[in-house]
Amino acid sequence: DFDTFVKTDMRAANRPQHKYMSDDTLVLKLENIEQEFQQIQEYFNVWEPLPIKNSSKHKHYTEYYTDETRQIVADRFKMDIERYKYWYE
Repeated sequence: DFDTFVKTDMRAANRPQHKYMSDDTLVLKLENIEQEFQQIQEYFNVWEPLPIKNSSKHKHYTEYYTDETRQIVADRFKMDIERYKYWYE
């Protein structure tokens, strides 16, 4: 389950994303992918629609977190949250 993943596997395996990025890397957010994909289309002057494959329905992300797991993720990914302008609702 998500709680176990955050407390064990995530801490061991996942590195904060800013470690993979340079300052000039274009980062598109999945939650805005249709709007942000337009940047890619404009850059390459290609207007093919973005295909949607393997989609699934989920509850709002806040429903998966406990106070403890929220804090673990906030601490682990502090730089990513700040750099990419995320926040918790």
